[in-house]
Amino acid sequence: MAGTSTPGNLSERLRKRREEDEKRIRAERRQVESLIRSELGKLGASASSAVEAAQRSIESDLERAAGRIGTLLLKAWARALVIAISLLLGISIGSWGLAQWLSFRVRALVELEAQIEEREQRSAAEQISGLSGQVTTLRGQVEQLQQHVGDLAADYAELAGDYRRIANALDRLSKR
Repeated sequence: MAGTSTPGNLSERLRKRREEDEKRIRAERRQVESLIRSELGKLGASASSAVEAAQRSIESDLERAAGRIGTLLLKAWARALVIAISLLLGISIGSWGLAQWLSFRVRALVELEAQIEEREQRSAAEQISGLSGQVTTLRGQVEQLQQHVGDLAADYAELAGDYRRIANALDRLSKR
């Protein structure tokens, strides 16, 4: 009856088969779990190394970015400083230049005023000199006229004396 199966035999075989299947499933499960643990461990290690590499990369990128930001900030400050110094120098030098130019213009105008005043004084002195020359000339002419009038008066007095003598002589002649 080894070839025939009885319900007890069948159930025993089924139970054994089930136990073997369960054992096999448990062994396979342990094997799968072990494989999963191993793979998860590898995956964890790989993820950890990837995370560490990413972290190092991020830290390196942050350091480079911080360096670039520092450089950019330094350049921005340098530009602002250069612009501020340029404006300060431009305004200062411009103001100094304007003050120098205005000072030069004021000096030039003062000198021009002095020259004009000197010319006016010279011109007035020349006019006065010319007038005094004319006055001197007029005095000389007046003196000449006075001399001439004096001469004429002397001549007239002489003529008048002659006329009286002639008149007296005529009067004497007519009385004779």
